[in-house]
Amino acid sequence: MLIGIGIAFAKLLYSLLHLDISLEIDDEKKTAKLDLRGAATFIQLPKLASTLEKKVPHDVELHVSINELNYIDHACLEMLEGWAEKYEAEGGRLFIEWDSLHGKYHKRRTTELALAAHSDSDPDTAVAYISHSSESDDGEEKADDREGKRDDREEGAGRVAASNP
Repeated sequence: MLIGIGIAFAKLLYSLLHLDISLEIDDEKKTAKLDLRGAATFIQLPKLASTLEKKVPHDVELHVSINELNYIDHACLEMLEGWAEKYEAEGGRLFIEWDSLHGKYHKRRTTELALAAHSDSDPDTAVAYISHSSESDDGEEKADDREGKRDDREEGAGRVAASNP
């Protein structure tokens, strides 16, 4: 049983930490295709930055394929955006689906909220967590909500903190 858990953990680590980068350059057509597969995390940032800075010629039309990219974190996304600005300012042409790339970044946040909702045994609390986490960044309002729910729990021992109206 422990061997199976170990193998599953190793497979999970590999899928979360592995990024394949392949670059094909066509000198005749002055085009290049960069394929990103796996997960672009801060651990792979040096590898991605090195490929972009050292291997992509500045006089080609670069097409970046992210179809097989499962996830990109904030560090890699920011680096790619900064590199794109610099590349285009130097005369390069870049084609990338930015909306889809940003979606791959935001996908993790949505997944975390959904997992939290399904793992909570009290459905009222799960719904409160999702709506609470998706509210604006008004910290005072959130703190007041949490304090109110804590007071409810203290006053009604055994009573459910979040109740349906």
